[in-house]
Amino acid sequence: MNVNIHFVITLPKAVNASVIAGNARASWYQFVGFARHHEETRRTIFLECGQAFVAKAMQLRSTSGCMALDAKIRSMFDAAKTACDRRQFAYGRADDPRVRYLSLFHRGATARR
Repeated sequence: MNVNIHFVITLPKAVNASVIAGNARASWYQFVGFARHHEETRRTIFLECGQAFVAKAMQLRSTSGCMALDAKIRSMFDAAKTACDRRQFAYGRADDPRVRYLSLFHRGATARR
């Protein structure tokens, strides 16, 4: 059994970072670092879920034919995907609020007041 997962992680990019000055530049790079860590953690969660699924699926043996085994694997995959989606949601719920404390956004909120 092979499971291939292809990830595309899109990170924020400044159109012209050289015009961002001083503290704003540091704040921008802090935000980009946060986004990179956040997305790489999500990727790690997916990989862990995938590895756990493959390990369980590899233990299966068919006693009633290939179609029954295929159905069992598909059912296990759906359950594994649901469990992984729950992990992703919990991670997002815990990590996403940290964005408001990043200096890039804190500076913007302070400037609007």
